[in-house]
Amino acid sequence: MPIKILTYNVAMLRGEGKKVRAYNICRRIKEEKYDVICFQEVFDEDIRDDSFVVSLSKVYPESSMVVKASDNFLKFEDSGLFFASKFPMSAWDFMSYKYSALTSDIFADKGLMGCRLDISSVYPGQELFVFNSHLQSDYEAKYPEIRKEQFLQISEGIRNWLFKTRTSGYQNTSAILFGDLNVIGAASKNPGEDAEYFDMIKTLSNPRDLFTEKNPGDPGYTWDDLKNKFKTHKRSNGYQERLDYALAFNHIPIHGNAANKVPLKPVNCSGIKIKKFKSDDGKDLSDHYGLELIIDF
Repeated sequence: MPIKILTYNVAMLRGEGKKVRAYNICRRIKEEKYDVICFQEVFDEDIRDDSFVVSLSKVYPESSMVVKASDNFLKFEDSGLFFASKFPMSAWDFMSYKYSALTSDIFADKGLMGCRLDISSVYPGQELFVFNSHLQSDYEAKYPEIRKEQFLQISEGIRNWLFKTRTSGYQNTSAILFGDLNVIGAASKNPGEDAEYFDMIKTLSNPRDLFTEKNPGDPGYTWDDLKNKFKTHKRSNGYQERLDYALAFNHIPIHGNAANKVPLKPVNCSGIKIKKFKSDDGKDLSDHYGLELIIDF
């Protein structure tokens, strides 16, 4: 049985969350029958609690939802990460990033969420680790060094969680990182823009970029100023970028050039595509497009 997953930056900033838009997002989610969803930018607490939780809990058990991954009293905002699964969630954890630029990001408790899912009902003996994150934002390419530190934390966090919290053997454990990573993807239309992308892949110990694996040469824009008409914090006229990812790990991330890799169960991605959620009157429901994929084992 294939597993259908969505990662989506929903742009529910404080004061900008609209109930009609949240209703439409939930309606589309339920129509598409996703098994797992990873949201970013769920900052509006009323929308999160009164719209997302109320609506989506009719489809996803609350025991398999992470509604608010962090609650750091030193931060104005939490992480904005939201997770829901139809599969049982046996454990979850959150790690705050140590580094942030002196931008609006510093007010949010950005970090890495990890959820361990029991998928043995469809794949006996298998467990799936789903990681969800939203990294340092960047409108002028000023902060690759901040994201580099965050990717180092991600690599260490995934490694530690897999070593410590897996219940199956490594051959029965799989891991995928989802989210708005704020790195411009390969196949960018501007030469040199994708240098940070290749550094990201290297820092994370060479996970498989499932979008490029299935769609070679396709830039896969998830941020598109030319076509997406939802404007909360547009970058600049004409920006088209791939910022949202699904990265699958064939082995546990390693330190440096360590020779001994611990293999994981590779996921098979049978399809992955950009998902443009719109209202009935054709309006975009977020400033990002979602990323939808089908996996199996």
